[in-house]
Amino acid sequence: MKPIKINRVGLGLAIVAVVFLMVAQNSFAGEKQADPEAENQRILVAQSTDDEDDVNDPLETVNRAIFQFNEFFQAVLLNPVAELYNQNLPAVFRTGVRNFLVNLATPVTVANQILQGEPEQALLSVGKFMTNTVVGIGGIADVSRELGHPVKTEDFGQTLGVWGVNEGFYLVLPIFGPSNPRDAIGKFVVDPYFDATGNWIS
Repeated sequence: MKPIKINRVGLGLAIVAVVFLMVAQNSFAGEKQADPEAENQRILVAQSTDDEDDVNDPLETVNRAIFQFNEFFQAVLLNPVAELYNQNLPAVFRTGVRNFLVNLATPVTVANQILQGEPEQALLSVGKFMTNTVVGIGGIADVSRELGHPVKTEDFGQTLGVWGVNEGFYLVLPIFGPSNPRDAIGKFVVDPYFDATGNWIS
């Protein structure tokens, strides 16, 4: 096999893109929060576990440690950067960034729709991608949504679910938060092969 060479510039761009995506997602989530009290209640509910959760959390000690790290990382970096992002960039720009990133990930959705046995949905996704890319200036404008056809996203974790694979045990990922083995494999092992940004690393 030909050894994989990592282009430093490409790797740097990929890392910047990942951080930018996390900041953008964090800022969008912040815009949707109702009030601090409601958010605190949500966190308490998320942290509470019953007997069933305990059985499905064999990595509880590790998960708690990663959760604490994520809280620290978010408080020190993501929240301040997201706050600057929201305060200094207009809503129309932030919406354009979100639309662009969703449009860029269309190959992931199309591939998984095919794997899920939904070729018609895959064709619709391709049509939406072409519409948003051409008419929406690279996907900055979500033209398909304006026409009454919102973009539907799919990932390999959902595909495995369609195939009958269980989620597995509870898993907290560094930076990315709560997940499970099925979704983690889909997100970090399989879906990147369909992601256009994967071409930045060669």
